Amino acid sequence: MRILGIDWGKKKIGLAIANSISKNINPIGVFSNNHQILYKIQEIILKYDIRKIVIGKPVFTKTYQEAPIFNEIQNFSNNLLNFLKKNNILIEINYINEEYSTFLACDLINYINLKNEKVKPKIKRRLKERIDSLSAVWILKSYINA
Repeated sequence: MRILGIDWGKKKIGLAIANSISKNINPIGVFSNNHQILYKIQEIILKYDIRKIVIGKPVFTKTYQEAPIFNEIQNFSNNLLNFLKKNNILIEINYINEEYSTFLACDLINYINLKNEKVKPKIKRRLKERIDSLSAVWILKSYINA
């Protein structure tokens, strides 16, 4: 079964795809969070035969309480579900704590940059642009390993 991971942000949304059987996870990309994003997600769902969506749920580290932005994420997921339903796509959406997902993605990029000191600035810039899709990878990794 293929699962779509979403790292939601007010400006950008990172997407990744996982295969729950092989446990392979691949970043798809980072997209602007605008009026086209629902269409883009629908396109990915159809193209990759996605059966489930997992969205990162931001929580406070020490208390594990939901961060205030989670209300906006729930609104987004409800809009996405309604949009997909209107287009005859029924899909399950789950949430998982995304504690440290962006931090881990940044840490990975820093590791790549340090390990390969000869990495060109253009490649470094592209890596930084992909932080949100790498965060979506960590979200899916957490979900699959839970």
